[in-house]
Amino acid sequence: IPDQKKFIQYQGEMYPAIASYTGQSPYTLEYGENGKTASVKSKDGLGKGCTFILSDGYKWDSFMLSDDGKLLMSVQRTKNDFKILVSDPETGKTVREFSNEGIFFDAALSPDGTYVAWCCVHRKTPPAYSLSIEPVDGKNGGWSATLADFRKLLFSPDSIHLMIDAETQEPGTLSLIDVYRPG
Repeated sequence: IPDQKKFIQYQGEMYPAIASYTGQSPYTLEYGENGKTASVKSKDGLGKGCTFILSDGYKWDSFMLSDDGKLLMSVQRTKNDFKILVSDPETGKTVREFSNEGIFFDAALSPDGTYVAWCCVHRKTPPAYSLSIEPVDGKNGGWSATLADFRKLLFSPDSIHLMIDAETQEPGTLSLIDVYRPG
């Protein structure tokens, strides 16, 4: 299970480390230029690696690697919007970008690298929590749903189900959603 609460310290600031479902990443993450860049480098020194540049006004939120290490999800956010980039960690080439307005809560890349899920809250009264699931390849369309509350997302190891801690039931109870067919 990925631990997206892992951070690394850079010049007194805390930045997210790379999370992976296997618990180990073949990459290291180094920050430069006062946190404006994040360099992904192969631990064995054989891979190329790449550098991601933070957009003006944004902060790094999280990085997550697919099980096979071929896709890296990175999240950049502001107070009012966010963007999720799915990239090749060796070249830095963006495979797909997702943008959304709202206050970012959590995102997850499925272990097989097929789907990205995220949740945010839109400034309304009462607040509207939005869950979105999109295929990385852009085929077969994605879907979204409104939630009463939200805390955390996590894909099952087989990438077929998405577990949601919405804290709308008994504490510690998770909802399980079929990624392919909401309901």
